[in-house]
Amino acid sequence: MHLTTKPPLPRFDPDSGENPFDFILRASAAHRAARAAQEQAEWRQQEQARRLIRELRDAGD
Repeated sequence: MHLTTKPPLPRFDPDSGENPFDFILRASAAHRAARAAQEQAEWRQQEQARRLIRELRDAGD
């Protein structure tokens, strides 16, 4: 089971006055954190499915 949504990528606003390199560092860190959260949610979903299958299998014995 995979989640179909991807975390949104931030957009650089040249009028913000932010240093482009700082933006890249901040955006990539935020993107990595969002991906890690997504992977953790997928892992939880898979673990929940495994647990349910195990319980159903044990109940059938």
